[in-house]
Amino acid sequence: DVERVEIIRGAASALHGADALAGVVEITTRRPRRGASLELSVHGRSLPGLDTRARAAWSGERARLQLSGGLLHSSPWDLVPADEPTTGAGYTGGELGARGEYDVDADLRLGARAHYQRRGARAVDTGAGAALFDRSNLVESGDAALELRSFLATGRRLDVLLAWSTHRDQSLLDQRGAADLDAYADTRQHQGLARALWTERWGEKIGRAHV
Repeated sequence: DVERVEIIRGAASALHGADALAGVVEITTRRPRRGASLELSVHGRSLPGLDTRARAAWSGERARLQLSGGLLHSSPWDLVPADEPTTGAGYTGGELGARGEYDVDADLRLGARAHYQRRGARAVDTGAGAALFDRSNLVESGDAALELRSFLATGRRLDVLLAWSTHRDQSLLDQRGAADLDAYADTRQHQGLARALWTERWGEKIGRAHV
């Protein structure tokens, strides 16, 4: 689902926000070709598990749409199967994504995208006095954005972006047979971004051939 990955070194806050101090990693997803397409992939893992991904895309004369999703599952593993504690955690997760573009006319393009990801982990740990703990962790993240790109005469282009993202990390340590050492943490973060970028080139017109 990725067309290219660009690593941009140095400050880039004017284009990517105030947090882009040392550089950014920019990931560009593939645009669907004209017509419809469907891709499905299933991968096994060296440890018991399965990774499944799917992608559907449609492209018309003025509109483009793509949907993607995936499921991940791997079981906990243990170097000493005779005891209850696990050596490595097991994971379950999934993600859903959607992206669409619409060309209003030759000089105006509208776009929207959204993505949601969920990943859970579970394991069994030991503590002082051979106490057993069931450890679980759930991480969720989501983002959505609206984009506008206007191609203007005399080498001018206007890009407008409205974006929102959220992140939640929950962890639970549950002692078996007791509750004195139980621990739960819930961390949430939300961020919004509004950005407008004006690009001007002298002596040429910025059109789709330049983007």
